[in-house]
Amino acid sequence: MLFHDDLSMNNILVDSHGHLTAVLDWECVSSVPTWRAWQFPQLLCERIRDEKPNKSTYADDSTEGNASEDPEIDNEGFWVKEMQNAQPEWVAVMRASKLKADFERAVQACDSALGGGMVRRWIECLNDGWPKDLWTMMHSYPQTDEMDETGHVRMWKEVDH
Repeated sequence: MLFHDDLSMNNILVDSHGHLTAVLDWECVSSVPTWRAWQFPQLLCERIRDEKPNKSTYADDSTEGNASEDPEIDNEGFWVKEMQNAQPEWVAVMRASKLKADFERAVQACDSALGGGMVRRWIECLNDGWPKDLWTMMHSYPQTDEMDETGHVRMWKEVDH
């Protein structure tokens, strides 16, 4: 399956009416197995916020703001629900291959100091029996003030996606 690995908001251009005008950054597009391509789209992945955005701190650009960062909007839940209706097989493959996808993320992330540290912590979580996934760890803000029942500091917000 043809797969654009960096299909993020930074690489999709739309006009003032919201119509797609271009998709950028095609140099790393590749053919991948279905389980790799059928994961939650990066386009809808934003940092998980612990508090509601304060719009008064945003620049006035005469738009409605960034809906993807609104805590009232559940991009993942919406996407999975729509895909379940349109193509249930997609959701089944995504859920069944979550650990494979995390290992792929680990390979991609381990070549940097920040990513390598996160991968090491993810492996520690797996070894300790925490039902963490690397996606959650990569898309959450650190939670350094919480401890689990064994005394480990909980570093990432628990999120079920």
